[in-house]
Amino acid sequence: MKVSLECAHCLLERAINQVRIATDDPELQMKVITAMMKFLGENYAGNSVPSHIGTDRDLLVQRMTGKDPYKDLKYESNVMALNILPELLQLVDEAKDSRSKFRTATLIAAAANAIEFDVTGQDFSLDELRDILDNVEADLAIDQVDELQKLCENAKEVLFLHDNAGEVVLDMILIREIKRLGPKVIAVVKGGPVLNDATMVDADEVSLAEYADEVIDTGAPAIGVN
Repeated sequence: MKVSLECAHCLLERAINQVRIATDDPELQMKVITAMMKFLGENYAGNSVPSHIGTDRDLLVQRMTGKDPYKDLKYESNVMALNILPELLQLVDEAKDSRSKFRTATLIAAAANAIEFDVTGQDFSLDELRDILDNVEADLAIDQVDELQKLCENAKEVLFLHDNAGEVVLDMILIREIKRLGPKVIAVVKGGPVLNDATMVDADEVSLAEYADEVIDTGAPAIGVN
């Protein structure tokens, strides 16, 4: 995937949002954004990869402010998700058969993708997750849940790549159902802070190891998998 015209706006806007969260110092804020504009001017081109530039952007903000801008927000989203985890586990357990249980767990994990911060047009409130969960079945555009279940039934090992903090909690419900089908599940989080993605810190906070057979990281604080 290469950058498009809109990527420039998104990259800079998210940098500004991160700087505002990371520091209240106007002078430091200006220094970071000035450095960010210089970086984008030197590295933004038609063949640039958004995830690569986004990673460098996040690391620049962290390096200059000395903070992970999303640290507190990630903690809040983990707490929120943990608070509703018991009732969601019960919802899955009350499903009539293994197919229904797997489907419910998969839809919960799909709904959890809504946990995202600072994306234009996707202003996310932590309080909105319940509403999203209530409507996920109707909002599903592509339904390949049965195909996924068959793949898991025939697999010996599943590599589960986690995305955001908070979301990782609801992923644990699906991990439980995948393991019930037989395969070993290896959970993978990011190797360091980037965006609001889950790291080993988040994995420990939410007790991911109690659900997955093994928890590892990608080895780098990078968007995507390097």
